[in-house]
Amino acid sequence: TPEPTCPGNQFRCENGQCIPYESVCNKTTECTDESDEQHCNVNECQSSRVNQCQHRCVDTKTSFKCECNPGFQLMSDRKGCRDIDECVEQIGVCSQQCENTEGSFICKCSEGYHKMEDEKTCKKTDKITPWLIFTNRYYLREISLDGDNHRRIAQGFENIVSLDFDIANDLIYFTDVKQHKIYSIFLNGTGQKVVVKDNVPSVEGISVDWIARKLYWVDGRRSTIGVSEMNGTSQLTLLKEGIRRPRAISVHPFNG
Repeated sequence: TPEPTCPGNQFRCENGQCIPYESVCNKTTECTDESDEQHCNVNECQSSRVNQCQHRCVDTKTSFKCECNPGFQLMSDRKGCRDIDECVEQIGVCSQQCENTEGSFICKCSEGYHKMEDEKTCKKTDKITPWLIFTNRYYLREISLDGDNHRRIAQGFENIVSLDFDIANDLIYFTDVKQHKIYSIFLNGTGQKVVVKDNVPSVEGISVDWIARKLYWVDGRRSTIGVSEMNGTSQLTLLKEGIRRPRAISVHPFNG
């Protein structure tokens, strides 16, 4: 239960009454229990018997309070301090990898990236231009992030609603819900083929695990999650209960 407080710059008397903070220790009793004039001009922080703060003691007009060093949080006893795990409690504190340390944290970058001056953001070390692959239902295209360069990869489809990329083999996997099929095609537009064509009436989301080499999808009409090998063999239904009209799926290759 949170400790009761008074609004704004007010002092809370021991009996719960609130008075202006400037009225504390002014030699005039404002609290009905007279707690605003008790312990005035006493520095409790100098007493090892009273001051049991783990990190810092801050003297106040009538008492004292404990504070913690940066990277730590005051515990429920209002005395002890615990380390804050910034990697868990501050989502997105690092752009890639986060390692908690005592009172702080360290951001790390994956191979092929270096840490920027802010010590949090990672940037690629190579000069490869990133491209965005997208669909407008009828064709696949790629475009540079600055929008200056673009090209058509493939066309002639009826309703592409989802795609993913196999970075290991430069393959795009995509699903056409009108044709009830999952396709693959190389990034250069060659080698298009059907990967999955059976028992996929309405695949609306697809995800590639390019490390474990598995293909996952969700079927909105059947309300299922399916998986197969990258070539479409060994199809299995992973989940068919507890979900309703799934529309998208994402797999974390490193965590499985």
